[in-house]
Amino acid sequence: MKSRLVILDANVIIKAFAGNFWTSLVSQYDISVNSFVLHNEVYFYPDENNQKVNIDLAGELAAGRIKEITATTDQVEDLIKKVNPNFLDRIDDGEQEALALLLTGDFDNFKYCTGDTRAIKALSSLGLGTLGISLEELLTAIGQKGKLPDPSYSKDAFDRKKAEGFQERDMFLKK
Repeated sequence: MKSRLVILDANVIIKAFAGNFWTSLVSQYDISVNSFVLHNEVYFYPDENNQKVNIDLAGELAAGRIKEITATTDQVEDLIKKVNPNFLDRIDDGEQEALALLLTGDFDNFKYCTGDTRAIKALSSLGLGTLGISLEELLTAIGQKGKLPDPSYSKDAFDRKKAEGFQERDMFLKK
């Protein structure tokens, strides 16, 4: 993998804490988290006894282990102008912010890691598929492949979702 600059989605962050590989990720990658995910989507993960364990992303930010990135209203509006509202409604706000940032071209040296089917399809539909990366690829590059939480985070699953997004491009984008 070429890039060590990574934007993580909420589902990946939660899986990283639950799977005990968060420390490996932040020590091996320059992790960015968009503002919506940082402040509104990640609070806890369930432990092996299904008890809630708090996640302190503010503490991670203060300690310098992650960076916060924020899309402007104009950047989000640019995304909204491109996407069919029926599809955009199915993409979470945190993922919308990440996609808006990637659309600017300012993050072309970053990789976006998510396990969410709709976000992966959106990446592909928007022509940003090369900026996506599976959790399996991130973990493999740092010798942690055995930590993959489940097959939905594999490279094969990610690639299938990207291919589906490319096929759905005409429905996804506004005409």
